[in-house]
Amino acid sequence: MRKHHDSIKFIGLCTIFAFFPDIALAEIIILNSGKKLEGTIIQTTDTGAVIRTSQGDFDVRYRMMASVEPSAKDNAALNPNIKVVTGKINSINQLRQQKAAEETKRIYSKRVEFYMTSWCTYCQKMEMFLKKNKIQYKKFNIEYDAKAQKKFLELGGRGVPLVRVEDRIISGYNPQAVLNELTR
Repeated sequence: MRKHHDSIKFIGLCTIFAFFPDIALAEIIILNSGKKLEGTIIQTTDTGAVIRTSQGDFDVRYRMMASVEPSAKDNAALNPNIKVVTGKINSINQLRQQKAAEETKRIYSKRVEFYMTSWCTYCQKMEMFLKKNKIQYKKFNIEYDAKAQKKFLELGGRGVPLVRVEDRIISGYNPQAVLNELTR
């Protein structure tokens, strides 16, 4: 009985496509921005796909797509473009993840030293920034550590906070400069 029901459903869908080619089961393309486009993917290229919606045809680049979902279970089997688009999106997402992992490895492999005092509010803010961004650092309190204070002065320190990223010195509370040095 189940096979018979599936056959009737398939024949019914084919009939709809034959007589009403513009009224197909819809796919939903979810863009990176969160916006959704609902329509039928009518063409794929190396860089994107064309989706026919009620507002017209739109050429959407794969790099702008987060995912594609058939709105009906049977639609994935009937529209081979869904498989192409899904494969391209998956490839792009894998590349993005790989690049992000490489960038993270590059950023976190840099040596970061943080010179501070316990009474400095900007030092506290800088430390919160470093922790929030999961930046590994070595902390030196120049109030209590004579060796740290000597190193701080050798680095040209006149005020805290002072952050050293590899050989670059960043004086004062400047999180953007720290990020710039880490991503350089």
